[in-house]
This record gives sequence, C-alpha cells and structure tokens, in this order.
Amino acid sequence: AELYGAPVYATDLQSSVRNEATLFSLLASCALLVFVIFRFRRWQYVLGIAVPLAAGGAMGLLALTLLFPSVHGITLAFGFTLLGVAIDYPLHIFSHPPEQHGTTVWPTLRLGILSTLIAYAAFIASGTVGLQQLGIFATVGILCAAVTSAMLTYQQSTPLPDSDSPDTSPSTTQFRFIPCLALCVAGTLGLLNEQLFSDDLSALTPVDAEILARDNHIRTQLGTTDSRYLIAVSSAQLEDNLLANERILSRLQPLMADNALQGARSISQILPSESVQHSRLDTLTQADALADFATAAETVGFTAEAFAPFLANWRRLQQNPATLTLDELTTDPQLGSAVAAMLYPASQGWRSLIFLQGLQSKEALQDILAAEPEAELVDLKASANEMVADYRTRLVSLLAGALLIIAVIIGTRLRWRRALWSFATVSAAVLCAAALSAWLQQGLSLFDLMALALVGGLGLDYALFYGRDGNHTEVANTAAAVQVCAISSFMVFAVLALSSIPVLHGLGLTVSLGVVFAYGLARWGRYEKAAI
Repeated sequence: AELYGAPVYATDLQSSVRNEATLFSLLASCALLVFVIFRFRRWQYVLGIAVPLAAGGAMGLLALTLLFPSVHGITLAFGFTLLGVAIDYPLHIFSHPPEQHGTTVWPTLRLGILSTLIAYAAFIASGTVGLQQLGIFATVGILCAAVTSAMLTYQQSTPLPDSDSPDTSPSTTQFRFIPCLALCVAGTLGLLNEQLFSDDLSALTPVDAEILARDNHIRTQLGTTDSRYLIAVSSAQLEDNLLANERILSRLQPLMADNALQGARSISQILPSESVQHSRLDTLTQADALADFATAAETVGFTAEAFAPFLANWRRLQQNPATLTLDELTTDPQLGSAVAAMLYPASQGWRSLIFLQGLQSKEALQDILAAEPEAELVDLKASANEMVADYRTRLVSLLAGALLIIAVIIGTRLRWRRALWSFATVSAAVLCAAALSAWLQQGLSLFDLMALALVGGLGLDYALFYGRDGNHTEVANTAAAVQVCAISSFMVFAVLALSSIPVLHGLGLTVSLGVVFAYGLARWGRYEKAAI
C-alpha cells in the first residue's frame, strides 16, 4: 500500500529538504574547514572565520525578531547564503601582514562592504515581507560580520612563494578591457538567445515527476477537483451570487455531456438560492407528496423504516416550512469549513468559487463564461507565475538602482580607469554566469537573482583588491588573499550544486559559475608594470 496526496508530499518534502540541506551544508562546511586548515596551518584561523559569520547570523536574526512577529523560511534558507560574502573579510586579513591591514586591506574592504550593503538593501525595498526580511538579515549580518572582523586580533598567515621577495619596487596596475568586453558581449548574446527567466514554480519542486503523474491519475480516477482551474463568481448580493452559480452549473452541462468537463462543485449544491428552495418547498409540502414517496420506496424494494429519520424531518418541514440560511451552514461542525472555502464576503459584496474536475477544454469554458459577467476563470498556476514575474521585475529594477548608486560611489572614490575596469569585470562575470546558468537550468528562477547579487558582491571584492597598486610584496599578499577567497567560495557553492533539490542546485550552480568568471577576469584581466 502507498499513500498519496498533498499532506504526504508535504511531509516527505519537508523531511527530504531538511535532510539534504543539512547534509550538503555539513559537507560544504567540512570542505571549507579542511581548506582553511590546509592553507593557514592554524586552527585559530578557523575560529577567526567562524566568529564573524556566527555573529552576523545571530545579529541578523535578532534584528528580525525585533522587527517582525515571525521569521519566514526564505530568510533562513537564503540569508546565510547572502551572508557568505562576509567570509572574505577575515580571509583577506589572514592573508596580509598586520602592517598592511590599515593601508591595504580595510580601505578596500570598506568600499566593498558599503557597495554590498547598498545592493542587499534593494531587497528591503522589494515590497514583499519575505524579501524584506532577507534584506534586513543580510545587511545587519554583513555589517556585524565586518565589525567583528575588525575587532578580532589577527596574525600573519603563511606567505605564498615569493611573497617575501626583497624586491619591493612599486608597480602600477595595467588593465585589459578586451576580455571584460568580450565576455560582456558573449553573456548578453547568451541571454538574448535563451529563455532568460523561468516563472514556473512547479519546476522547483523536488517531488519526483513519476509520483506527480501517478497522483494525477489517481485524482482523475477518484473524480476529485483539479487544483489549477476554478471559476470565481463576484456579486453585490448573496442571492445574486447563488443564482449566478446555478446558471453557470446549468451552462456547464453540455461540457460534461461531451466529456470536456468531468464535474463541478459549487456552493449552490449545498445552499440553493431562495427561489430554488421555495420551489422545492412547494413540492415537499404538497398533501400527497409523502404518499408518492412511500409508493416509490416500496416499488424499489425499500422498507418504510429505511427512511424513518428522513421522513420525520420531512413531516416537521411540512408543519413549519423554512429555507436554509448561510448562518446555519457556517455554524455546522461538518459543513462549516467546506462552505467557508466556497463562499466568503468580499470587499464589494460576495465571492464564491466553483471547483472544476477534469477540464479538457479551457477555450470552450471561456466561451460559456463570456455570457456571465460575474464569472471569471482563474488559472492558479498562471496567477502564481505572474506573481513571481512581478516580484522578479520589481527586484531587478531595485537591483539596477542599487547598482547605479554603487557606480556613483565607486566612481568618486577610485580613478576612472580602475572604476571602469572593476565594473566591467563584475558585469561580465554576472552576465556570463546568468547566461550559462539559464542555459543549463532552462531559465533563471527568482532565487537565482539572489545568487547573482552574491556573485556581484564577490566579483566586486576580487576586482577592488586586484585593481590596487603596490609593491611586489603587497601584490603577492593580495593575490594570495583573493585566491583563498575564490577557492573557498567555489568549494562551498560547488558542493551545493550537487544537491538534487532544485533551489539548492540552482543557487550553488549560479554562484560557483560566477566565482569562476569573477576570479578569472580579476586575475588575468590585468597585469603589473613597474612604475616610472
């Protein structure tokens, strides 16, 4: 025997997502732990990395508990992901000697932290509670992680080869714009040739397609209502709404006769209109109605006792005829919840829902409903996809505005060539990661936009540090720091990309691709030339 249905899937899904998320988080943490110990050879550095991240997460969660009555799951699921950019702060400090912290590390880190805060603040202005919580968690966490990193006591890490070279002659960074521009063009063309976004939420479900198909088959055999299409009826008066339901059910009969619709469930089947109830009362209260019923029951072989409770209610109804009211149904313990799901007060009157079963022709149904101005066919899947598209459009606009602000700030703080190269590097990395991820996943989801925001933050960090001028020792320390940051980020998100959960897989894939592009452009998109 096997159990099917939404509650079963929800329970299994919750368990599988929790188990797999825990497993891959542990694997990613172990990989990062091994890498940090291998790179720095000191366990204290592991603690130095963990403390800022833990402090940032704790303060972000504290801010949410103070501002909101409850915390959405999306915040905890993706807040720590966006907070992952903070791992670069202690890694940069570990890879530079203490004398370079004030002159090399923190001036660049502060600019990167400010830019990241502006980008993540776009989530706060999104207008949706889940994304607002995500933005508050990320911004508070980033700020706290930065302050914690600055307060910790650091020691010089193991130098890379040639990092102790006696040659300390200054050098200036020369930028190569051609790789950045080429990848920008390639990424843009890739986005134009492929479906950029995927608004289908069903593509993100980890439930096996075979199980969903079998569930749909069982639902069809049992005659249950569909979960995608329904008819919404809006009227100013309750009686008008019930009459409209009865007319629509009558108009649906030809579709049922042609097997274009298997059935429909309406409030009028439980609570008929006043006119229908009075017509039925007239029939039930006729003098010979009971005798006719008794004759019919005897003809088909039923005894008189079989319908005793029904006949008792019928006699009471004949003595005191009364129509059924909505209040009687809503207070009934068996029917109350069903009635509330099918009929409820709206802002301008009443709204009822007609649930459909086995709809085969959406166009034929729309033609029938054209004669009923109060009725509207609702496609729940299309509505959900449209809502996701609206969220995405709003988020893209906000991120674009944040990017413009970041461009102005960095443009005023850096030389124009360095600022231009930094933005070209980040743009190329984001565009190429988006294009390749969209091609591999058949479109980007709303969660991939969060991943691309993280790619932008990581790419800006790499570009700002690699774009600095300095002597060969400083350049070697910077190269070591950025390399450690890139490898650690890639390892963590590459592990997530192995997950079978679509959201975790897409997040890990997009960020790991972005890290590769961002580091490659920052590392090989410039070269050092001795200053004259």
